[in-house]
Amino acid sequence: MQSEWGHHDRANRSRWAYLSAYRADPSDTPKGAVLVLPEVFGIDPHIKKVTESFAALGYVALAPALFDRVKKNVELGYDEAGLTEGLELKSQVGTGDAIADIQAAVNAVKEVCGLSTYETFRGPRSCEI
Repeated sequence: MQSEWGHHDRANRSRWAYLSAYRADPSDTPKGAVLVLPEVFGIDPHIKKVTESFAALGYVALAPALFDRVKKNVELGYDEAGLTEGLELKSQVGTGDAIADIQAAVNAVKEVCGLSTYETFRGPRSCEI
């Protein structure tokens, strides 16, 4: 299923960065949460299948669409053209914004386990991510 959330943009704290993600939920109470980071081809059928496989094992699984800042709904082919476009999109997003978006995804899935954004994953309330 598609999911969307927002967080403060790293470059402009007064602006929100909105990201979509592919999310799969387990049929029972979640054991924890897992982030599935896509390759340069975007949220494609392979990434969706991996995400769903973690849900089948009992985890809430979230695959953030890391190219949303520059292009929405990226699903590229596994060919030279797809690789070239994916690498260009990766370059446009940049490492800092990608890390900020990954952290926002971590914060979003932490809520599944009842952790606040500021808590760690140690102790009896730990959540596997």
